[in-house]
Amino acid sequence: MLLIVEDEAVSRRALSQILRLHGHQTQVAGSGEEAIALLRDGDVPEAAIVDIDLPGMSGVEFVRHLTRDHPDVRCVFMTANDEVNLDHLRFTSRQSALRKPFDIDHLLQLIDDFEQRAPAPIHN
Repeated sequence: MLLIVEDEAVSRRALSQILRLHGHQTQVAGSGEEAIALLRDGDVPEAAIVDIDLPGMSGVEFVRHLTRDHPDVRCVFMTANDEVNLDHLRFTSRQSALRKPFDIDHLLQLIDDFEQRAPAPIHN
């Protein structure tokens, strides 16, 4: 299952529908806090696709929370903010970053790579 954390409802629905059309199960949340509540319900995703500019808890804060409790979950950060340095969003080998709008094929390739690789070691 893929967790999509995106505050814009249209983008969240569209991304979920596209990923489902490509054979992925998805779960969606409109905020980091909502995503944490989903995790408390026991649904741990294989990967999370997370907007960094979320209301309340930022996407970076959410991913820190997620990977603290579930270190094998891989994450893709996404942002439309041109001022964000994407290289600074890759804290571990389990994380990638994309600038919106992004090519859906690139996202699908990242997800396929996640699914085909064994969990990578964390490098601090």
